[in-house]
Amino acid sequence: MTSDPRTTFVDGLRVTPQHLNHLQDALRQAVLDLRGTLGFGRIAYGLRASVADGSVAVSPGLAFSSSGLRLALAEGATLPLPGSGEYRIELQASEAGDPDTQLGEQPTIWYVQVQVRAVSSDAPPTPDSLVVAIANSADGLQVTQDAGLFLVPSHHAHSGG
Repeated sequence: MTSDPRTTFVDGLRVTPQHLNHLQDALRQAVLDLRGTLGFGRIAYGLRASVADGSVAVSPGLAFSSSGLRLALAEGATLPLPGSGEYRIELQASEAGDPDTQLGEQPTIWYVQVQVRAVSSDAPPTPDSLVVAIANSADGLQVTQDAGLFLVPSHHAHSGG
């Protein structure tokens, strides 16, 4: 029976970058397959946007960009809008190399950093970002979220009573 791609490590094997890269690529592809099955450009959990003290608050959570990047927000974020009008509240990914692991000028370990931003609605979103809400401050601050963004719909709510 055929099995998924893998690397087999045996006693006496001299492990090379090719072995480790193959292992990493096979795992990366499996993770992307799962993310794609769930849905790129979607919120897995959390990332609820609300108004808090005249700013936009976004709760911790996890989403996937339209390009399939993991967009994790470990701590909530609060950001004021830069002006009056309509803004996209988005998670933006960027990559950063770990300077402690450089070989010469080349970083050997890379991380994805996620930033919550308020972006003018005129600017197009990038494949490495996800719009989690729309904020409008033209007539008092209001925040809306598309329920279709959430992988698990919020059909259930508590009254607080």
